[in-house]
Amino acid sequence: MKKYILTIVASFFFLIGNAQKADALYGHLSLQEAITLYEAKLEKNATDGESIYKLANAYRLNNQSVKAELWFSKAVERSERIDSKFYYAQMLLMNGKPSKAKEWFNNYKLTIVGKETQHIDGFIELCTQMENDNVPHNNYDIKKAIFNSESLDFSPAYYGDDLLFVSNRDESQGASNNLDNWTDEKYTDLYISYPKSGFEVEPFSKVINSNLHESSGVFSKGLDTLYFTRSNQLKGNITKDNELNVRLQIMETNKNGEKWSKPKKLSFNNDNYSYCHPTLSKDDSTMIFASDQPGGFGGMDLYIVKRDGDSWGVPENMGERINTSGNEVFPFLDNSGKLYFSSNFHPGFGGLDVFETTPANGSWSKPSNVGIPLNSVKDDFGVITQDNFQTGYFSSHRSGDDEIYTFKNKGNYIIRGRVINCETEEAIAEANVNIYEEGVLFKNVLSDEDGWFSFQVNQNTGELKAIANKNLYITNVNCTGELVFNPQDSDVELLLALTSQFDENSDFNLCGTVLNSDCNYLLDNAKITIINICTGETAELTSDKDGKFRFPLMKNCKYKVIAEKDHFTTVQEFVTTDSIPVECLDLDIIMNSNIDLRDPANGYNPTNNNIVLKEGTVVDLYNVYFDLDKYNIRGDAIEELEWVRKILVDYPEMTVEISAHTDSRASDEYNIRLSKNRANSVRQYLVNAGIDGDRIMSVGYGETRLKNECSDGVNCSELKHQRNRRVEFKVLKFKGEAIVSKEWKAYLR
Repeated sequence: MKKYILTIVASFFFLIGNAQKADALYGHLSLQEAITLYEAKLEKNATDGESIYKLANAYRLNNQSVKAELWFSKAVERSERIDSKFYYAQMLLMNGKPSKAKEWFNNYKLTIVGKETQHIDGFIELCTQMENDNVPHNNYDIKKAIFNSESLDFSPAYYGDDLLFVSNRDESQGASNNLDNWTDEKYTDLYISYPKSGFEVEPFSKVINSNLHESSGVFSKGLDTLYFTRSNQLKGNITKDNELNVRLQIMETNKNGEKWSKPKKLSFNNDNYSYCHPTLSKDDSTMIFASDQPGGFGGMDLYIVKRDGDSWGVPENMGERINTSGNEVFPFLDNSGKLYFSSNFHPGFGGLDVFETTPANGSWSKPSNVGIPLNSVKDDFGVITQDNFQTGYFSSHRSGDDEIYTFKNKGNYIIRGRVINCETEEAIAEANVNIYEEGVLFKNVLSDEDGWFSFQVNQNTGELKAIANKNLYITNVNCTGELVFNPQDSDVELLLALTSQFDENSDFNLCGTVLNSDCNYLLDNAKITIINICTGETAELTSDKDGKFRFPLMKNCKYKVIAEKDHFTTVQEFVTTDSIPVECLDLDIIMNSNIDLRDPANGYNPTNNNIVLKEGTVVDLYNVYFDLDKYNIRGDAIEELEWVRKILVDYPEMTVEISAHTDSRASDEYNIRLSKNRANSVRQYLVNAGIDGDRIMSVGYGETRLKNECSDGVNCSELKHQRNRRVEFKVLKFKGEAIVSKEWKAYLR
């Protein structure tokens, strides 16, 4: 199929007229003709980088991803266009090649700066999930709508009990006229389908449908006004922009009895730009639409405009939280005010993906991908729903043509919630939320930068308890940091509140670290309960990703500290303060695992098994131990060193530093010599295992980089000294980044 949807998605220009050269055709988006001329041109000069790029992009815009991939593979070598790397990665992703796509997303990331890199990180993460066949699937039943035709069908809209949609089937008024120069396809009209009559289909209105494009629409709540997208016309004649392209405009038509009025353009339209895909709030007071007007972030952006009496005000860009340098299109506001839209630059599985965002304190939450199976590696767009995303319709190119699909939740529900400061009502980011079912941990999630979190339940899930906590915050009787709820209740949305933040600048602080006694890996997400024995007050904290927690203390008091974590034995410690202020009163809490964590059958699922390697990354190899005064490789170090060897084999361009460290006992000179011998032992092991010695630098730091307070003269346990007798693996030279698994060792964190 020639890509029609991007006539309404990517640049939204249409050629009316006759261009002679490939560049002129490309500029006017007569893509089929341009493709023919570029291919002929490249037969004569196969190294013309600009022509290669434009040919690849023409195939991309026409949704011919296989040919686009082929030509972008040449463009990244021949063209100076930086975005060819991004598009090449996207085409690879759309064509089911996530590993190679990840390689090129990483390559593209090296050429950009700023917030855009965060978007690329999202693509890289999704590629990794797809590589490992670890992409979460939502429990939806997806079916083709029975009113699809052999032609294009997309962008459904509710019209009471009926459905409005877009098609270029043979009955279209533009079907017998000239073809769209972009796609060589027929022009589109609006159609109506009647579900109560077996989804019978007929053209919507001869007053509205014309011999050019009509597309995405939305009805007012009274169903007596329709806003829709149309090729720019005035009194039936086409209207061109300054570059002789025909843009899209948002039109309004009103119902009088059974007839619709002649459509008129909304006041904010501009003949030089495109305006399309309108959606309305439940009370008709707000419209959101897509446009490429100036002042955006690139491509198509979403704009919001308020009703001003009988007309509309001045549209405002929805900002960089929603909009990207790519295309944001096909918005839809549901009855609750949640916004769904499609984007090809927010991290997705390929092409356009559907995202959702919720209004929060005058802004919008960070958009989240609605996931598979609604999204696919092809374009997915134009979603609508009336029941909180339990059922609905959407459009997709997954079968090779734009078609309309139905979706139905088969029993899973999304529960959403927000963590706020109960005194200021400000969002609390990165709060830890534990969900318990009958006292057993059911889910663990983190709140995002706007305080939002979400998790999925099914129809058999029983009563749940949600508990929020974060370092330097506590719960008390005035705050709802803990809630019990039934997930089957309709419209469940949790609001968890924590009390005001502790004073981080306190003169007296408890600075704690939670560790696994087996191997000294830092333990995150451990529950820390601190009881002030002087006052009886209790606070609950959670260790962070580095196993750390911090708590302000009173002078001349005694505290009981309790550490708890699934699969570990509970530990109690006591801390006493005196009148002398101390910025950090250090406390190491050593926890013993009560199951064999190396056996996944025990059901322990770590939150993250991966480590990101890039230049400068340092990985502590805590499982490479040395006996006191020794530098020979112990048997229990082999598995860790084999993990390092495999990384160096998988990434032959990487060079590393192996550094060894000692504890503080013995003289400085002796410790430097001992650590050099230890580092050399590790290096020699890797060289003997086949790694080029030129890629490995070995350094001994002695006791100069201790991991804790155990310096000369400080009385420490053997366990604390052993933490300093370690080996570190540092990436010195490596382009891009690699995500590697710590395998079973991750279970010990």
